[in-house]
Amino acid sequence: MNPAYPNGLPGSALGFARGYAQSSDRRNRLPETSPRAPAAACAELLLVLLVLVVAAMLPDVALARRLPGDQVAAHLVSVAMREWRDWGETSVDARDGTARLVHEGASERDTEPFDAHARVHRYWALGTGRAGESGAAPRPNAPWSAAFVSFLMQQIGVVAPSFVGNAAHARYLRALLARERDAGDEAQFALLLAGEVPPRPGDLLCGPRNISRLRDRITLLRMEEIDDLEHLTSAHCDVVVGIDRRRGVARVVGGNVFDSVAMTRLPLTADGRLIRTLARPWFLVVRPR
Repeated sequence: MNPAYPNGLPGSALGFARGYAQSSDRRNRLPETSPRAPAAACAELLLVLLVLVVAAMLPDVALARRLPGDQVAAHLVSVAMREWRDWGETSVDARDGTARLVHEGASERDTEPFDAHARVHRYWALGTGRAGESGAAPRPNAPWSAAFVSFLMQQIGVVAPSFVGNAAHARYLRALLARERDAGDEAQFALLLAGEVPPRPGDLLCGPRNISRLRDRITLLRMEEIDDLEHLTSAHCDVVVGIDRRRGVARVVGGNVFDSVAMTRLPLTADGRLIRTLARPWFLVVRPR
């Protein structure tokens, strides 16, 4: 008995004590769960797992980000011209069907005043690297024109799966063809026959290097259709940096041309299409879209 209340707790105090005890009992009691709660939780978990699995199975088409084609073209021209100027503006004239050196800039073995040797190493390192690893020449004195194109793409942010850098033009061209077939209009690049469309600044112009009469090798005469890429063993691509329709001239920049990054002048038809020559047997246009 509380000495302050010899006759027991007053009614109000007794009610408060009972209420507090009941409240405390409710707070300490474990929450009640319905028999359906575990089943509902399992269903939600399965749904989340299903969404993740479906997302993982989606093709690259849905996950890749295609950049605006006009921006890709403009940036390609800008970076190619920057590299050409750095190399001392090596210039080649191929308008008569041959390739003549008009102005000699730096050569790939130069180390000063421009360190061309280090720049080529940079093309390999950044253009053909994989998963954070630096690329490297597959062998000493390997042709580096494909590494140059791959470097340009890396510089403007066009990377896999839109463009997969490679040490060989033929390999990245086949990858572009496969990409276009899988992704359709969502592919970053369209592959077109050079004889059917006038070139534009920002296009890649590509053709075979190897001229052979062997049955198992591609020849210039057989290089007529897009599907011929499947048989291409050696190729070269340049970037179109300028078109002069009035004079019938296209200007292209490429790597490993006369051991340099060179600008070459090419002949055009009256309607602006490329003229295929022995020195520059273009058959393919790779166009950003």
